[in-house]
Amino acid sequence: MSADVATLTEERSFTNKLYQMEIDRIKYMLASYLRIRLRKIEQHTMHVLNESLDKMSRGEIDYAHSFKDLYESHCRDLLLSRLPNEHQQLDEPHMIDHPNLDAFVFCQTVEDIGNVQIDDRGSEHVNARKNDRHVLRYRVVRSLVEEGKVTLL
Repeated sequence: MSADVATLTEERSFTNKLYQMEIDRIKYMLASYLRIRLRKIEQHTMHVLNESLDKMSRGEIDYAHSFKDLYESHCRDLLLSRLPNEHQQLDEPHMIDHPNLDAFVFCQTVEDIGNVQIDDRGSEHVNARKNDRHVLRYRVVRSLVEEGKVTLL
C-alpha cells in the first residue's frame, strides 16, 4: 500500500513539474511577445500613432503617447531649442520612421488562396493552399493578414 502511495506521489510530483514548466514557458513567450511589441512601438512611435491605433490596446496607445512626449521633450532640450523655429518639428512626414514592409516573415495560410504574386513585376507566384507555410516579404502578405487569410508565425 505505501509503495502505491509513493508511486502515485512521484507521478503527481512529476506531472506538477511538467505543468509548471509549461506555465513558465507560456509566461516567457507572452513576456517576449509584449517586449517585442513595445520595442516596435518605440521604434515607430509616430507611424503607429498616425496609422495603427485600431491595432493597439488602450495601454499601448497611452504608452506610445507618453513615449512620444518624452522623446520630443528630450530632443527639444538637447537640440531643437537651439535650431531656428522652422527646423524644430519632429513630425514632418519625411522624418517619420516607417516599418520595413520588405522584411521577410514566416506565415501560414488559413484557407486556400491560390496564386499569390510575390514580386513587383508579377512574374513570380506561389500557390498558397490551406495550412501551407511560407517565408515571404510582409508587403506581399499584408492584405492577406488583414483579411484573416494568412497568419504570421
